[in-house]
Amino acid sequence: MKEIIIFGMGPPGLFLARELGNKSILHCIGRKDDIGMSSKYGNKYIAATAEEVGSIVRSIIKEAETKPIGLIASGKYLSIILEEVPEIINSLDMLGVDFELVKLLNKKDSAYKMLEKSNIKTPKSVLLRDICIEQPNKFPLIAKWAKTHLHHDDSWKTKIINDKTELCEFIQATDIEEFGDYILIQEYINGQNVEEWGYGAYFENGREVAGIVFEQKRQFPEGISCYATEVMNSKAEHISEELRTFLFNINYTGFIQFDILVDDIGNFYVLDVNPRPWGSAKILKKNFTNIGNYLVGKEARAEKMERAERPARFIRIFSDLYYIGRKFLGTRRSGIVREAINDYSGGIRIIDEFDKKDLGPVYGALKKGVSQLREL
Repeated sequence: MKEIIIFGMGPPGLFLARELGNKSILHCIGRKDDIGMSSKYGNKYIAATAEEVGSIVRSIIKEAETKPIGLIASGKYLSIILEEVPEIINSLDMLGVDFELVKLLNKKDSAYKMLEKSNIKTPKSVLLRDICIEQPNKFPLIAKWAKTHLHHDDSWKTKIINDKTELCEFIQATDIEEFGDYILIQEYINGQNVEEWGYGAYFENGREVAGIVFEQKRQFPEGISCYATEVMNSKAEHISEELRTFLFNINYTGFIQFDILVDDIGNFYVLDVNPRPWGSAKILKKNFTNIGNYLVGKEARAEKMERAERPARFIRIFSDLYYIGRKFLGTRRSGIVREAINDYSGGIRIIDEFDKKDLGPVYGALKKGVSQLREL
């Protein structure tokens, strides 16, 4: 049986642990409050620093009979490994992932340059450190992390900046010396007919093993999908084809996800690239039911769910109910509830937290969800 180490036990790591738990000797490295740390699958290790990660990996390798497989399922652990303990990469079987390429894709400004060379649109952006040199004159703007800082504030992923006063306040509240190269200020692309989509996939040597296009219809917290639905039309096929060509040209291997803005005539902008499993990665299971067997080398091609012509609907149920409730209480529009009921009907429902064979994370999500709903 192969040994596997998963780095990061948030929702993506939990998804992988459940897929691989009965197919491998599994080791899960995460933070104490990661939802996947209460899963029944895998040996658990808490690590918050590079030193702790390195020590745990060395101890696992020492006891392992063969070279363990490494799967990185967290932006923070990806940054720790790339920046502080890169020697881990050569000590594990990383399934063909090119980490020099991952390093470029993991930082928004270098990823944008790669995309633009392939004629894929991205928002106009500038690093926070350079904002005084290239003073913006069109608001609103959006602030986001250019790459994951090991000690960045987890309470926000993106922030809207509406005017020059808010921009000055944001700059004054931020340690430019430490975070100036880690935060991007970029144009805020919006409009009545603009939708937030995503394309997520697993690639091997530049070829898509399995992929899916989805609309990120509701997000809570901001930037994290709590409800997404698969898009199955010519616009989605055009976007996925453009991104498949980009990944073929760079010979990409591994999980990857793109956050995309799409208008009503098919123009699209790539906002973010995540060269790893992403928050709503479980939606990929619709087109990759045998992901566990594939990763451990037992099967050579992806299998789809039955009735694959129906769209998948990804639901992080407690966060989504909180979002719906807060929206309804803020507007008192009954249409919000009717729309949500319609969203939950039909299609192939993929509930992020739920697994009847692994109830520990379900109880954790329920406890957190009840606490959120009490805030309404």
